[in-house]
Amino acid sequence: MDETKGYHSEISYENTAGLLSVNLYTKRVLYTGNTITMGSNLHNMNVSLVYNSLFELPYTITNGLSEKWKLDVEQYLYSKDNYYIYVDGLGVTHKFTKLKENKYYDESGLGYILDTSNGY
Repeated sequence: MDETKGYHSEISYENTAGLLSVNLYTKRVLYTGNTITMGSNLHNMNVSLVYNSLFELPYTITNGLSEKWKLDVEQYLYSKDNYYIYVDGLGVTHKFTKLKENKYYDESGLGYILDTSNGY
């Protein structure tokens, strides 16, 4: 599970195929490569293929790609025990712990609040 937060030292390399970075603290290898670009001029949309060496999903969620790979537009939210896990576009996980009824807070201190009162 990739819980990389904050600003750790990273080594990165970029070329026309994409961006590769290694987090020296967590030993995470992260590759982001542009797969699809649509639009023109100022109205572009990019979809990138992401490899994150620490990326994990529960066996009940499948994305159709090989292990540790995902698209940057994919995000996930699932419950585990008494908390929620949010997986962002880079595969970084954010653990939400119960604050009060139907309200959960992000343990990393990023200020995210999850409200489940609407049932979605």
